[in-house]
This record gives sequence, structure tokens and C-alpha cells, in this order.
Amino acid sequence: MAKYCPICNRSSDEFKFYGEFCEVCTKDMLSKKIPNQIHIDRCRVCKKIRLGNDFVEENNASIEEELKHALSKYAVKLISYNEEFGLANVSITTTIAGEELTLEKRISIKYNKTICKQCARRLGGYYEAIFQIRGEPERVEKFKESVKNYFIANNEFVTKEEEVNNGVNMYLSSKKLAESYLSGFRIKAKKSFTLHTVKNGKKLYRNTYSIQL
Repeated sequence: MAKYCPICNRSSDEFKFYGEFCEVCTKDMLSKKIPNQIHIDRCRVCKKIRLGNDFVEENNASIEEELKHALSKYAVKLISYNEEFGLANVSITTTIAGEELTLEKRISIKYNKTICKQCARRLGGYYEAIFQIRGEPERVEKFKESVKNYFIANNEFVTKEEEVNNGVNMYLSSKKLAESYLSGFRIKAKKSFTLHTVKNGKKLYRNTYSIQL
């Protein structure tokens, strides 16, 4: 015996039903429950987006993760994303009346302007270590570029470079990474320490490394 949808009067002889409602009306009701817009935090400086506690590059994979988090009640898959217009086409799957239902929906993405920790540190002139690099200009330049690339590859940064007569001073955002660079490339350096501040009763030092090339 055929069923008829109480909303549109479609028949079960022509359309699949989910409980009391036809597929068309079921999808329409589900689509109305799903928000048309989500908000994402994006750093105004580096344009990375917040994913959990971290800021990551904005791409299809990270946008999909944001959508999954915002629509956690459903199984979400990104079909396409237009960054220029902030529009995401998604496939959403859920279970209704014991059966799986999938629909496509366009969701608008709005950005909350913020600033990530790294950019805030960089803009504030933050540094934990100094490389005092001395030697022939060509060797100093090559070494300087190597350090910069190493820090960028490890999501840290060179705060500033200070040219001096026989070399350069590089102010670095992480003394841990500075140590890692020197040990990894087996570079000898004279180390000294300067008290920077006291935080929660703990003394925090800045490290200076004198490197002769």
C-alpha cells in the first residue's frame, strides 16, 4: 500500500521514503537544520586559519576539517571550495529512520580576523637567541640563508638581522631550534646567556652564540 508524504503528497510508488516523509521533503528539512554559514578564525597577517589550538595553511584539507568540526553531527566531505567568495560545496551524510541519506549543500564561510601567536611574537620583536656570525661575506651570507630556511621549515622565524662590520647578528625566535640547528649541522659556537625576565618565579634567559666561519 502506497504512502503519501504529509508535506507534498508525493507517493511512495514514485519516491523513496524516510519514515513518514518522502526523500525530497526529508532532504529539504535536513538542509534547513544545517547552518548556511560557519565562522573561521584567520590570522590577518599570515592568513593561516585556526584548526583546534593551532594555525595551519588554508587549503581544501584544512577547510574540510573545519567543516567537520562545525557540523560534527554529520559525516561531511568537501566537494569544492571557492576561496575568493568563501563558498564551500559539501556532501553531508546522516542516518534517518534507520537509513543513510546524503545531500549536497553550499555553505558560506566567514572569517573572524585575529592574529596567530607566531605573528604576534614576530610583530612584537620576540626572540630567544642570537647568532653572532662572523667571517668572509660570502660564507656569512650562505650561512644566514641556511638559518632562515631552517627556521621557516620548522615554523619559526628570524626576528631581525643586524649587519655589523665583519658579519651579521641574527635574532631568532626559538633557542631550542637554534640549538637543534647547530647540533644538526655540527657547528661549533661559543655560548653565553643573558637574563631576559622572571616569569612565575622562573628565570628566563636569552642565548647568544658566537660563530666564526
